[in-house]
Amino acid sequence: MGRTHLNIGLLLFTFALLAACTIDPTPTPTPTPDQESVYFEGLAENLQGLDELFQIYSELLGPVFPRFAPDEIQARVLFNTLEEAKFSERSVDELRKFESLSPPERFAEDHAVFLKHLRGQTSRAAAVDEAIQRRDLPHVHLAMAESQAAFGMVRFAVSPEFCRFVTPDRPPGIGPKADTNLREFYCSDEPIPGGEYGAAINRLVETFDAEFIVRAAFPPGMTPEEILEGLTYVQPAIVELFDETLAALDAIEPPLEYKVGHEVLRDSFSELLSTARAIDRAVANGESDVVRREFDRSNQIARTAEARFPENYRPLVKAILAEE
Repeated sequence: MGRTHLNIGLLLFTFALLAACTIDPTPTPTPTPDQESVYFEGLAENLQGLDELFQIYSELLGPVFPRFAPDEIQARVLFNTLEEAKFSERSVDELRKFESLSPPERFAEDHAVFLKHLRGQTSRAAAVDEAIQRRDLPHVHLAMAESQAAFGMVRFAVSPEFCRFVTPDRPPGIGPKADTNLREFYCSDEPIPGGEYGAAINRLVETFDAEFIVRAAFPPGMTPEEILEGLTYVQPAIVELFDETLAALDAIEPPLEYKVGHEVLRDSFSELLSTARAIDRAVANGESDVVRREFDRSNQIARTAEARFPENYRPLVKAILAEE
């Protein structure tokens, strides 16, 4: 009985406390989620959707089909699947989700830049579906490369913290940076040596590298004829990229201590431009042997330049150094 009376007493005491809380005229504030947490949670969810969209195309155009131009039955299945993916429509949907997010003040500028690049990616996504409608697989590859490049450029225009959030650890698919931690590679907040000059050169080669890789990474197993067909679309864009990069490099005046490295970089891009133009001509003439020879020559040019860079220049151009 004593135990029962004790429990009743505790219960009454609890009711009294609840009643006191009920009649307290001071309202208890409701905790609100931190704005940054809400923003980055939404950003992460949307990025996952965008990544899944790119991954669909990476798998369809890469390891799922061993040939770049599959036989008639495979082609029908492939293009039907590509159509069902509705790349441009889903890209617009993803853009709307990103536009609905409310960034905290310190990330407002990053968010605006991010949306600008995402709109560029979305505008290029329409070209993917147009190429699919034409059953033009090489052009699908180029249009996808252009779309990915447009989105990838955002990492060079935002703060390192924001860059780390929107950049995956590893790149999808294949390529020379397939094993690279992209966050560490592109989003470092360590200062680039060389002041304004060093920062300009670093940005130049990073931008070139990001745009070149997505265009040059063809799936394995292509025949010489399929490579020529793909290069018909890709190579003019690569020639233009070399032209623009070389023109930008010529507009930058190096300090005395970086003059040697600057000349090595300029000479290598100039020689690589000559091979790109030679490949473009060979593609137009259907000369697979010349294409192969010029590819080998461009690889040798890159290796020679890498060995010639002075030590003080290497941190500026790490994006194009194989060992980095």
